[in-house]
Amino acid sequence: MSPGAYAERVNGQVRMSETYLNGTRIYFFGGDRELATVSTKAKMFRLARCGATLVPEYNPDIVTHIVIDDNIVSLHHLLENISVKRLSKVPGHIPILKWPWATTDNTKKHFRIHAAFATRRNSVDAIDYDPDINPIVPPAPKKGKEHAAPNPEVTNSSGEQMVGNPSAKSPREASSSSSRGLEDEEASFEKQRVSSKPRANSDPANENNVGEDPLAEFYAQARTERDQEVQENLGDGNKATNLHAENGNKSHSSGSRFLCDGVRTSAGQCPNQDVIDKLSELKKIHEQRLMTGDNFRVLKYSTAINALRAYPKRIRSTEEAMSLNGVAKKTAEKIMEIIRTGDLQRLHHERAVSDDIRVIELFQGIYGVGRQIAHRWYNAGCRTLDDLREGKGGVKLSSVQQIGLQYYDDINSRMPRAEAEEIFNKIKPFALKIDSKLYVDIMGSFRRGKADCGDIDIIITRPTDDGRNHSGVLSKLLKDLRIAGIITEDLSIPDDWSDLELCYRGLCRKDSDSRRRRIDFLVIPWESRGAALLYYTGDDIFNRSMRLKANKMGYSLNQKGLFAGVVRDPQDRTRKLNQGTNIASATEREIFDKLGVPWQEPHERVRGFS
Repeated sequence: MSPGAYAERVNGQVRMSETYLNGTRIYFFGGDRELATVSTKAKMFRLARCGATLVPEYNPDIVTHIVIDDNIVSLHHLLENISVKRLSKVPGHIPILKWPWATTDNTKKHFRIHAAFATRRNSVDAIDYDPDINPIVPPAPKKGKEHAAPNPEVTNSSGEQMVGNPSAKSPREASSSSSRGLEDEEASFEKQRVSSKPRANSDPANENNVGEDPLAEFYAQARTERDQEVQENLGDGNKATNLHAENGNKSHSSGSRFLCDGVRTSAGQCPNQDVIDKLSELKKIHEQRLMTGDNFRVLKYSTAINALRAYPKRIRSTEEAMSLNGVAKKTAEKIMEIIRTGDLQRLHHERAVSDDIRVIELFQGIYGVGRQIAHRWYNAGCRTLDDLREGKGGVKLSSVQQIGLQYYDDINSRMPRAEAEEIFNKIKPFALKIDSKLYVDIMGSFRRGKADCGDIDIIITRPTDDGRNHSGVLSKLLKDLRIAGIITEDLSIPDDWSDLELCYRGLCRKDSDSRRRRIDFLVIPWESRGAALLYYTGDDIFNRSMRLKANKMGYSLNQKGLFAGVVRDPQDRTRKLNQGTNIASATEREIFDKLGVPWQEPHERVRGFS
């Protein structure tokens, strides 16, 4: 059932438990394309129970509020969904709000807190709205409009009064089976609500926040470590590529470690998000500097950004900014300049003198190219992709870099979720034809429910209860997929195809007329499947926080499992003297349980904001 069809279904057929959304006509977008997920249905159900009328399709003459699932939906996805090219085309009287806004009876105020996008700060989103003083009234439809002015109260053919969408059935018209189905759904959602677990960065009144988040104390440290690691990896093309891409692509190292889609959700995640955005851009420029000595600035801005994310209030003064951990006077002055003017002059200056930054970023979009290689090409006089194709300055590309250059636009474009799913659905039957007992699943940002993906991550393993394993399966599978035209180019191949744990990276396509897409196959032992699913699903901040909690409890967590009794070299903490004992790895849930972290579905594990 599509989200729009479900919206029509629940209108007028849900028993209201609260009334604080009475009179609102809400268009809810949870990132779904064709089918409404359980999460979207539950949120729509919640809106209807609180008195809202759900609008099946966006119509600016009807909608009074747009509400999005801010952990999944980006600005691009929303605009695409409502067929609007720019955010400014959404009328200013329609606030665009994050889901937590709808979970408290204080919805009629604090629009600023829950505004989904910082660029709407000059609209009603930024106003602490008081309906008695400043009511939201949609503008009258222009003459000649095909659709009439909305009327929340309409009657059906029997003369019964209904609320909301005229196409929704009245209680009298609804069949008993339909009513029974909604009652069953209500019971199901209520069960999910009661058993749901805390999510980071959500409103305290959110129904999913039951108790405190046991990972909350680790998020700031996780982000700092992530920023430091990205900074280090930017210097080595063998460790990181494409880190500049929107929403954070993964680190493509020669091993099997991933930087699982450092997700950037919609702007406006905190009261100081506009400041964070400007400082993040400034930090990014310093990350790419050709000169040495900018690492200090990168870490300084990273520290300030993390402190701002954790701060619950809008910064009001330089002194207040300096009270944050790691924020010195000059950084505090920049923060206040952004707050006062909405801009940062230093950023304009850096942009003006940073043509090298643009070129370095361009070159790093080539698969297999890190900052050092990009700098080398820049110093050789290359400024464009054509310069590289022509070998200007004696530049020579490896075979993998040549593939990355040939399919530059394909590799650097986001893939719609539907396309990733279609490719996976073509691949899985080939695998099961080789061995019907194979476990084949898709991971990464797709499993977290994102509307688009940077690449496709596929995990393969097999139960061993019959004495067999999956050795050699990937080699056979890739051969079949090449013949079928699905796998097109190899980027990284394993040394030993018979190994039970290996990684392959390459390019694939849906059909002969489609773009090349990045694809990774990860083959893992059956007993490690739970740990691998957790690790390769992400997101990165969530994973790091889980590992930090494990370390605090005396454990070690990686893609192979949760280990107790690990002994590390006191001189080099990265070197293990004793591998320890695996105490949980078969399922994700047992790892959550061992760490005392309430279960969270993949789409609830979004913690990254840069």
